[in-house]
Amino acid sequence: MAKITSYKHAKKLYFIYAAIGILLMLIAQSPFSTTVKWVLMVLGGLLIIGAFVWVIAFYKCPICQSHLPVSQGLPDYCPTCGKKLE
Repeated sequence: MAKITSYKHAKKLYFIYAAIGILLMLIAQSPFSTTVKWVLMVLGGLLIIGAFVWVIAFYKCPICQSHLPVSQGLPDYCPTCGKKLE
């Protein structure tokens, strides 16, 4: 089975999705109609939730498939198996 994405791309997309979601939620605080505010809030919330699901699903060690720590930068070595990540 082909890989959908590498762990490096997964973390970048996580931050992009989360940032867009937060931006939509901030824009929703502007003086729009109630319907537009709700739509922006829901879309922003879905993007943030989607970002978390994305990072859980794809931000893994390519060797042992264990989850990598999101709160740190891109690791050089897997904290679980100790192998060098490329």
